[in-house]
Amino acid sequence: MLSKNKLVSIVIITRNRAEILKDCLTCVFVQDYSLFEVIVVDSSNEENKKIILEFPKIKYIYFANGANKMPISRNIGIKNAKGQIIAFLDDDAMCQQGWLREIVFAFENDHRIGGVGEKVINKGISMGKNPAVGKIFNDGSITLNFEYDVGKLIEVDWIAGCNMAFSKEVFKKIGGFDREFKGNNSCEDNDFCARAKKAGFILVYNSKAVVDHLVFKRDAIKRPGYFDKQARYYGCRNLSYFYIKNFGLKIAFIKARFLDFRASIIIFLRSPSINSFNCLLFAIFGYLVGITKGIPTMFKTLYIKI
Repeated sequence: MLSKNKLVSIVIITRNRAEILKDCLTCVFVQDYSLFEVIVVDSSNEENKKIILEFPKIKYIYFANGANKMPISRNIGIKNAKGQIIAFLDDDAMCQQGWLREIVFAFENDHRIGGVGEKVINKGISMGKNPAVGKIFNDGSITLNFEYDVGKLIEVDWIAGCNMAFSKEVFKKIGGFDREFKGNNSCEDNDFCARAKKAGFILVYNSKAVVDHLVFKRDAIKRPGYFDKQARYYGCRNLSYFYIKNFGLKIAFIKARFLDFRASIIIFLRSPSINSFNCLLFAIFGYLVGITKGIPTMFKTLYIKI
């Protein structure tokens, strides 16, 4: 039987997407599990504040200059959370009915569970070729596939930042999110999960807790894409920093990056342009910066101050 005495703190990070935020909050406040609080960490203009007034029960925190600072925004939410469970929800993630109930159910299934990832339906984005759900491999490759209906709780290596929840005990043991993940902040969720697992917690995926992720375009730095030099730089930088910090400088990782470079060079030679050349250089530079930042922290940075 599901316990209804666990307070869940729902942390929503937002910036300049007032109407989307309104839809997200509307979905949250009709959940059939009623013991929760909502914390909105906002770095927007005045538009979002008008939306917040429609939801007086929200704990609202304004974070000036918060663009591209997802780890810091998450840590602000953690500091202000009172719940035994802290759930993170993107402002463009619309939770379906039963989402919150299924999160609490998963935590009650096994006391060793420290984190729960939920089903993410990404509009217009197909799943990867590798069917594994939430895995991190020795060569640094990472699978998502958080759209799969698996029918039961399954253990995973990481859970997606747009829709994830952790017990309060995890934060007591490993602290908060690493501010070193810059730019598009990619891999900040992978890093937190890797540290949680090293601390002895189990992470699971529950496909019965569902959100529709609208994946709206952001007004800041994009997620990794080949023909965007900023995205290439930060995607490569954050990946190499995350991997080396948590798993060391392995031959499989170095080999995979060499193959990435070779593929990028082939793409450039087939369609040479200044932009594609810049993207190649930014990717190489990003990997090098990530490696230099990752090596001093190898196997050392488990607890990070919130």
